[in-house]
Amino acid sequence: MRNDQASLFEENIISKKLDKTASFYYKDKKKQIVPFPDKSKHERAKERLKELFSKFQDDLPHKFRDNWSHVKLYDPSGDVEGAHAVGVNPSG
Repeated sequence: MRNDQASLFEENIISKKLDKTASFYYKDKKKQIVPFPDKSKHERAKERLKELFSKFQDDLPHKFRDNWSHVKLYDPSGDVEGAHAVGVNPSG
């Protein structure tokens, strides 16, 4: 389930405190992983996370499944529909 993008997300973001209101992250022009500026993408990301959870719930590692309310969606280019990397915020 882990891939290079998920590893990158965890290394760069999860070690920092995530924005509790943001559900979708991307890589900005400075190559930093930040919340996407368009709030409508965060709403769609919440829907996508629900879809992913219902589709892959049995295959998700416990770390993600048990903390799904804190999971964030990530795509470096900012494409919610194509996003396939997730990260979990351990601090909530």
